[in-house]
Amino acid sequence: MARSLIEANAAIGRVRAMPYGRARSEAAQREVRRVEREGPDEAKAYALTSLVEALTWGDEYEKAFLPFTQLLRWWDEHPEHFDHYDQSVLFWEFGWIMSDLPQIPTVGRARIEAALDDMERRFAVANRGMERVWSTRLDWALLRGGDDVDRVFTEWLTLPIDDEDSCAACHEALRAEYLLWRGKRAEAIAVLEAAAGSDVACSREPAAMLTDLALAYLEEGRLADVEETVPKALAELRKAVSTSLGSAYARVIEVYARSRQPGLALDLLAERAKDLVTGTPYRRLVVLRRVVAATAALIAVGHSDYPVTLPDVPAATVAELHTWALDKARPVAAQFDQRNGTTEQSRQVELALAVTPAPRRLEFALPCVAGEAERLVTERLAAALVEPPPEAAKTPVNSADVTVNARPARLRAEECLAVADTAGAAAAFEEAARQAQEEGLLRESGWEWAEAARCHQLRRQRAQASAAYAQALSRLRAAGAPVEELARVLVTWAPTVRKRDEDSFVNEAMAASARLPVVVSDRDDGPTLADVAGFGLTFRPLRRQLHARADIEDALARVLATWGGEASRTDALDRARSAAEIYASVGAPVEAAHSNWLVGRLAAVDGATDEAVEQLELAAVRFQQAGRREFRHYAEVTEELAEVLRESGQYRRADEVLRGQFDF
Repeated sequence: MARSLIEANAAIGRVRAMPYGRARSEAAQREVRRVEREGPDEAKAYALTSLVEALTWGDEYEKAFLPFTQLLRWWDEHPEHFDHYDQSVLFWEFGWIMSDLPQIPTVGRARIEAALDDMERRFAVANRGMERVWSTRLDWALLRGGDDVDRVFTEWLTLPIDDEDSCAACHEALRAEYLLWRGKRAEAIAVLEAAAGSDVACSREPAAMLTDLALAYLEEGRLADVEETVPKALAELRKAVSTSLGSAYARVIEVYARSRQPGLALDLLAERAKDLVTGTPYRRLVVLRRVVAATAALIAVGHSDYPVTLPDVPAATVAELHTWALDKARPVAAQFDQRNGTTEQSRQVELALAVTPAPRRLEFALPCVAGEAERLVTERLAAALVEPPPEAAKTPVNSADVTVNARPARLRAEECLAVADTAGAAAAFEEAARQAQEEGLLRESGWEWAEAARCHQLRRQRAQASAAYAQALSRLRAAGAPVEELARVLVTWAPTVRKRDEDSFVNEAMAASARLPVVVSDRDDGPTLADVAGFGLTFRPLRRQLHARADIEDALARVLATWGGEASRTDALDRARSAAEIYASVGAPVEAAHSNWLVGRLAAVDGATDEAVEQLELAAVRFQQAGRREFRHYAEVTEELAEVLRESGQYRRADEVLRGQFDF
């Protein structure tokens, strides 16, 4: 029996919730084949775009060209089967393909330029924004370094940014890239500073532009700015969703090396060793070029013999690594130049050889939080508690100012925490909360109540903790705090909730959820979640709001599943499914694994064995991919999976699952 459109889309959506990699790519390919075989035709565009996404983001970029060609042919033959979402994704993926195509030196210049002409024609016919087309033309011109770069840049810069087909963050990054290529560092720095200080963001920005800014500061001799910018850049890189940030990490490696920090440079290179062997040939060349520059700078300051250990790299010292990287980079650069008809890539390699180290050793202090705060709160709540309240943010505050200006009750609470007196700390935090409210500082009062609640929670005083959490949320809502903050409090409160607290928790969670924008909340009067997930997650504020929604959904699911009784189990299951899907879409695989685990448990209770097995397997895969730090959770979920399999008579499969623990 053929699937309905809803069933087919749901199956494709489950594939899109998988982590990027071969398993996801193969599953996406199976869905394409099944839709082609069984229909419905209306699902084919979604299946093909999802396959292109899986291959492109899963480092199988060359395999993405064929399904994208099939997608274009399907669009030409049956545009009626493309809804608004399918059309948006089709044209967005055109940019992905045209970004990767020139980065393969065996693809001829004539083919690339014909593809660019076809892209421009299709965008024009469909009345799409032409800025996206010309940004790809500028990428191609910069890669070639030909005499048309200035003309292409001027044409591109005159085009308006389109709300649907352009990325404002990438626009500013590309503008700065051209200025840096032209040697106009002061102008590039001005562009990068303005962009980094604004709210423009995407899957790779502001992370990548901050690394450009740090390197530009280094070239200009602005060493204090380098020391300040690199930690920010690295923090943004850790948070970024994009899988193609190898060149940005490589810029940090070069900055570390030129800053006379061989340990930092080589540690980060070891962490990102995969960038030497994965990605398009051009991306690998860029990374090799940065390694050449980094090692040249280290050799210049006497670190030739500094030890190096990299997988599959036959180099034991910095000097040997330099020789190896140069020997790898030069022939690839020559191959690109032969295709491009220029000497640009060889010129860039020679420029890397000529870099100079900083005149002194630079220091990069990473931000940290007080030990008392770390002990006080869970990981998610800590992220909010270490942020200064908005009232304090009006003037610069340093660590000394905090001690001077903090109210006495707050200082007393911290003193109690220092000696593990959580009872005294709870009382002091509550006093500080009341004082803050009297002063009209509702948001600060809310966080003082949250800290008091956490102290009660640590003492297993569940009634007092729940009451304090409710007080915290009411004040944060009244202060207009972002929904992300409300979500953090709810996540921390959820484990403390008991039957008598259920209604209070559910009411607060629903009130928080109601504050989400329509585009995130999936309400009937707005777009569906599918419209904004995955491809739409290039805008960082949207990503944060989606993550908050997932936090609320997951917390609600756990409370309803525990205390809501059988009548609430369906609601809990739906919310857990939603949380798992959103977490996966925003690049939070461990959180997604926990939600998958919950779905599997609830499905098993309902007797839905197939879904239980599928979800527990997915949770196990995600925990395994997270590495050793998640082994305990991996072991627990595989034990439960084996038990579900045994109960359904799949004894051999259960044994295989348990044996997999030994291969972790």
